[in-house]
Amino acid sequence: MFHKLLPTLNLRFLILLLVLLASIGTLVSSFYATYQVQKEQLINYTLHSNYAYANKLASATDGFLEAAMQQLAYSANKLEQNITDNEFLKEEAARLKLQTK
Repeated sequence: MFHKLLPTLNLRFLILLLVLLASIGTLVSSFYATYQVQKEQLINYTLHSNYAYANKLASATDGFLEAAMQQLAYSANKLEQNITDNEFLKEEAARLKLQTK
């Protein structure tokens, strides 16, 4: 059976087989390289988008907390001056509640 294969293995067939294997290898390696590049670009784009969103969210949170601290500082100053007036304390608590909801 091995002798039947030997006559078909000529130089033309071997060259054709080599060219075919080289073409398939080149195709596979180019697909793999394309996959790696697209994967890296997708990761970089996602990281950039998440970084921008996190910065925006942090900025909004910082602004909210700063405004809340200013409101509480103002109320604390007014409460300090009228700490014994129960009616004023109730009104200020209601004002704060309605102001920030």
